Amino acid sequence: MITIKKLDCNAIFRKHQSRTTTMRKGKFAGDCDKLVTWYKPKKCPKGLSKDEFDALPPTLTVREIYYYIVIPAFRTGRVSLITTLLNTTTYPTLEIVDIYGKRACC
Repeated sequence: MITIKKLDCNAIFRKHQSRTTTMRKGKFAGDCDKLVTWYKPKKCPKGLSKDEFDALPPTLTVREIYYYIVIPAFRTGRVSLITTLLNTTTYPTLEIVDIYGKRACC
């Protein structure tokens, strides 16, 4: 994601299932919308070189949006999105969810 920001681009992507979600941390920006701070891990993860890892900032603020997909006769599914579009006035929550829903698959 840091590379995306260096290119002056923004991203919307689904949060990886290994990242935990807690509603107690972060600054709420709406009902299902909050700003959270991600911290750099203590150890270099696989897939990053030592130089790439050292170049990462100690923290990164991202916006986490979650919503529910309700389909009759199926389980309700919760989707958590992460985006670098932090301004809630310029980029409303529903607009980001809509953009993510229109993405090209595969």
